Amino acid sequence: MIHQFIFAVPRPGWVAERFQNYWLRQHAILYAAKIRQIRQYLIAPRVRVAGTINEAPAFEGVAEIWLRNEREQMESLLSDEFLQGARRDEPNWAAFWQTFVHESRSEVSWGKPAEADEFFKVYLFLKRRNGTGLEAFRQALRTTVTDLAHGLPALARRTLAPARDDFYGFGEPRFDALDVLAFASQRTYQAALASATWTEYVTALSSLVEPQCLFGYTGRDHWIIRPGER
Repeated sequence: MIHQFIFAVPRPGWVAERFQNYWLRQHAILYAAKIRQIRQYLIAPRVRVAGTINEAPAFEGVAEIWLRNEREQMESLLSDEFLQGARRDEPNWAAFWQTFVHESRSEVSWGKPAEADEFFKVYLFLKRRNGTGLEAFRQALRTTVTDLAHGLPALARRTLAPARDDFYGFGEPRFDALDVLAFASQRTYQAALASATWTEYVTALSSLVEPQCLFGYTGRDHWIIRPGER
């Protein structure tokens, strides 16, 4: 499946709480969820946690959307529900020109991919170091970094989301991968932050990425369309 991550910023003049409430209670229900091709859909409003590495400054929410394939993705973008609904509503609540979209065929390396639990997550934005080959970078994420991630206390799920290969046909995407770590609660995430394994994990990541291109975002899941509902 295609796994989209859509990080969004409040429209000018809107505080984070108003933006998050509108996204969850208005836009997601009245517009986005009506796009029939969307198979799964959750929103994780931002929850700031001290100690998170290089917090991405502007985003106040992220949507995760799963679509079956490229054909259904195109159908969704051409649908009335998108063009006359979700797209038309977006300027009402979001600074759409600052939206960041990352697309992947993500890999769950820890936990069950179909679980409908609502986790507390940290999303880490990764851009490989200049001069590092893409395949070497991906291999390191899947081996050394994965081993360290799996050792984090109370880790519930780990999803590695490398950018889709076709995003490299002309230039490169802004980030080469997202590393998404899920925990049962903010408390268990903070316990992981305090562990020696977390330090080792971040050190391993830092050796692979451009120092100015490693960011973190933390939020709590809210399912809109749960696994198995469509």
